[in-house]
Amino acid sequence: MSDVNNEKMVIAFSGNPMDAIQIKELLESHNIEASVLNGYTSTIAPHIVPEANVMIFQKDMEEAQELMKYMSLNN
Repeated sequence: MSDVNNEKMVIAFSGNPMDAIQIKELLESHNIEASVLNGYTSTIAPHIVPEANVMIFQKDMEEAQELMKYMSLNN
């Protein structure tokens, strides 16, 4: 039986849609499945949906946080 918590999707990042796309690409380049929610909507209707979210599996959160921290230090 699989661990339900490891299959749960969580928000790894919430913010600017362009940043969300860059973060998604970074995570995927390190074999972390990621998807962007509200990316398009937050671009065309920021008054309705102000932020885009990057969603990942809970089991990948620790590694994702390290990668995002590394990315922010090198920008």
